[in-house]
Amino acid sequence: RFGLFLGVVFFACWSGFMFVLALTLQGGAGYTPGQSGDAFVTLGAAYFVASLFSARLVALLGKVATLILGCAIQMTGLVGLMLTLKWVWPQPGVLNLLPATVLIGIGQAFIVSCFFRIGLSDVPAEQAGAGSSMLSTIQQTAFGLGSALLGTVFAQSLRHFASYLDGALAALIAELGLMLLLTVCAVAYQQRQRRLVLAASPCPG
Repeated sequence: RFGLFLGVVFFACWSGFMFVLALTLQGGAGYTPGQSGDAFVTLGAAYFVASLFSARLVALLGKVATLILGCAIQMTGLVGLMLTLKWVWPQPGVLNLLPATVLIGIGQAFIVSCFFRIGLSDVPAEQAGAGSSMLSTIQQTAFGLGSALLGTVFAQSLRHFASYLDGALAALIAELGLMLLLTVCAVAYQQRQRRLVLAASPCPG
C-alpha cells in the first residue's frame, strides 16, 4: 500500500513539474520548445548517473532510507530552483538552472529505484508480473494526474497574479508540500517496519 501511495504522489509531482516548468520557460521566458527541452538535459544526465549507483546505495542504507534521502535531495533542488528563478527571472539560462536541476535529477533517481523495490517487496514471486503491472499502471495514471493537479495550481496563480514566475512558484510550492508529505509518510513507514521486525524476532532466553 505504501508503494502505491509513493507512486501516486511522486509521479504526479514529476509530471506536474515537467509540465509547469516547460510552460513557464516557453510562455514566460520566451524559450522555444527546443530551448525548453535543453533546460532538462542536466536533470536527465544527473538522473542517469545517479541511477547507476542506486542499487549500491540501497544495499548500504536500505530501500526506505534511500527513499528518504532521495526526497531530501529532490526537495533541496526544488527550493534551489525557486530561489534561482526569482533571482534570474525573466532571463533564466541553462547554466543558471543547472545546480538545482542536477539535485532534482539525483533525488528522482533514488526515489524511482525505491518505488519498485518497496512496491514489490511483499509480492509473492508467482504474482510478480501482476504486481509490476499494477505499479506501472499507477505510474502512468499519476503522470496524467500530476499535469492536471499542478497545472491547475499554475493556471489559477497565473490568472490571479498575471505572472508566469508567480504561477511557477505556486506550483513548485505545492509540489514541495506533496514531497514533504511523502517524506513524513516514509519515515512513519520505516518506523513501522522496524517495529514489525522487532516483534517478529525471537526473545532472548
